Amino acid sequence: MPKSKKQDWFIFGEWYGLYWFHSPYIYGLYSELKKNIGYTLEKQVWEFKDDVQYAYFSKSEWNNIGQRYFEEVKAKPKLLGQNLEEIEKAAATLFAFNNKIRKVDFPKASWKEIVSNFANYHKLHYQLWCLGMIPNLLELNNTFLSSYLTDYLKSKENSDQPKASELFQQLTTPLTWSYNQKEEYDFLVLVARYQKNKTLVNKLKSTDDLAEATKILQNNFKKCWRDLTKHHHKYYWLQYSWTGPALKIDYFVDIFRRSLNKKGLSRKAVLMKKNQDNLENDKKKWFKKLKIDRYHHKLFELMTGIIHSKVVRMDALYQSYCFMEPLLKRVASEFQVSLRQIYAIYDGDLVNIFKKKKFPADLANEILKHSVYFPEKGKLVLYTGQKARKIMEPILKSMPKPQKIKELIGECGCPGKAKGVVKVIAEAQEMGKMKEGNIMVSQITNPSLVP
Repeated sequence: MPKSKKQDWFIFGEWYGLYWFHSPYIYGLYSELKKNIGYTLEKQVWEFKDDVQYAYFSKSEWNNIGQRYFEEVKAKPKLLGQNLEEIEKAAATLFAFNNKIRKVDFPKASWKEIVSNFANYHKLHYQLWCLGMIPNLLELNNTFLSSYLTDYLKSKENSDQPKASELFQQLTTPLTWSYNQKEEYDFLVLVARYQKNKTLVNKLKSTDDLAEATKILQNNFKKCWRDLTKHHHKYYWLQYSWTGPALKIDYFVDIFRRSLNKKGLSRKAVLMKKNQDNLENDKKKWFKKLKIDRYHHKLFELMTGIIHSKVVRMDALYQSYCFMEPLLKRVASEFQVSLRQIYAIYDGDLVNIFKKKKFPADLANEILKHSVYFPEKGKLVLYTGQKARKIMEPILKSMPKPQKIKELIGECGCPGKAKGVVKVIAEAQEMGKMKEGNIMVSQITNPSLVP
């Protein structure tokens, strides 16, 4: 068994409810990174314990390869541009696959059809995750490109224009909406339309019971019910994240009825659309006013591309996890195991397991208790039990001890201003601290921490 030498380890990230099934990125940051850019992160360890996945990297190595790639991108921006185009294409391909498997009746499908669909899924899943790790060298746990561009804007600051940080947000906001933004806009339009129907508004106002409100819509306002079910069908996967559950129609009915009495929804939808439509012209105005040269203009486009590609990539992945659930449930039923046991196994290994039609339930249980992926002889090797504990002991002992701090500096998760009680969330298990109206400060944002 390998020994983990003392290194400048740090916790790169931790994600609650994230299993090895969802984790081709561990290869994306190891073997595939080397194929794509010529070098890789050698010192990395991945651990799963108590339903939380942890990533431990060498701090200096992560910084060094990020800096190296940043210098390469500055010298040849096309390198990053090509990668971002590949991510967009891979995401589009996965979206198309998702919509295809969504229509398959997996409880009645042949085993051959299940194996074929899953093998195809793994290829697309693997490709998208691995491609997405390249821009992460610049902008995950580091801010090489964003800091460079913010400093560039600071050099152009004067009293009659917004601060550099505000300009940066303006110039790097993607021109297309995420699915979350699309859902928000569509729902605002939907509610605003039915606010005009006073009979509907009064009927729903007459009951606090969700089931009764649903029946009222189904029986008395059938067009509204059809519109709600269409909205649900389009967006029910949005909060699925890694393992679900998907949103039920009840969720949308409840928000719909509570939103009917809110004022200004139509105006909010119009403003939201207007701001998005004006964004391109606003960008052009600032690029011209600030006299940003072609080279830096390209870098701003790349930064925008990083932000957009991350959203598109994760939308495609989350949707795939939701739409693959019927297939995985069929497999779990066939093997008489739980979905959690299926998720324990890396999806690339599941391809052969499904072909052989023999599931290693005991191994899955060991993995769920405690498991580690450790680099050894140019490969990532899975260890469980006592071997996993021995690998982790020196790493955990060498971790830097927490220090008292007086100030936290970082980036806002979204544009705008907020006021409220701040909660520092260091680990996924601490999400229970968060109350409505609180402001979360975290080392890193991820789907385990952000709903």
